[in-house]
Amino acid sequence: MTQKNLEKELLKLAKAVTKDDRWDNNDSFHATIFGIILFGYGLGFGRNILFLDLKEIQEAIFKVLTRDIGWAKKWTKGLIEDVLHSLEDESYNQGYNELISVGYLYFGSDQLPEKVDNVFTNIDHYRDSTEEE
Repeated sequence: MTQKNLEKELLKLAKAVTKDDRWDNNDSFHATIFGIILFGYGLGFGRNILFLDLKEIQEAIFKVLTRDIGWAKKWTKGLIEDVLHSLEDESYNQGYNELISVGYLYFGSDQLPEKVDNVFTNIDHYRDSTEEE
């Protein structure tokens, strides 16, 4: 199995989410939450199904988000670095760890509509929790 297989799998979810009517292309909050979830999904699918190493998984996520979805390279690189920092140090950002776990669990499901709905449920949940602070 190859990194290209992971890119294809991630692209299915990325296209489904970013083409959904609920997606706001101008909302960095949407992008952040989805990017972290997608990283978790890539981690789960990449490690458990394709047996890829972390570097291959990072590269696949970066390519899908920048080349295929059109996100800025510098912003995407920074998001991935933050996610990696959160993986290495669980106290760095607990919210990131929760979202990585959400995405990680997606690898066990082939229900794309449920994954898409769950992404937006998490966006709404985290937006509500930040507005309460």
